[in-house]
Amino acid sequence: MDADGGWSEAEHAWLLALVAKHGLRHWAAVAAQLPGRTGPQCRERYLKHGAKEQRGATWSMAEDYRLARLHAQLTTGNK
Repeated sequence: MDADGGWSEAEHAWLLALVAKHGLRHWAAVAAQLPGRTGPQCRERYLKHGAKEQRGATWSMAEDYRLARLHAQLTTGNK
């Protein structure tokens, strides 16, 4: 953590890795591995900054295929 309470680049990168590992509903588990941070701080940081970085990522062909397959299994249309 920076002296002013801001997030360092290393902390931010670790946050993204922890969210990828634990998911978007386990903020206490994420915070437990980021000294000095709470679950709500981690959630807020991810939603304000981390999610933006993830939006631009492209999907692999395997991910596209899996999404289409699961969509066909779980829905009867695009609603």
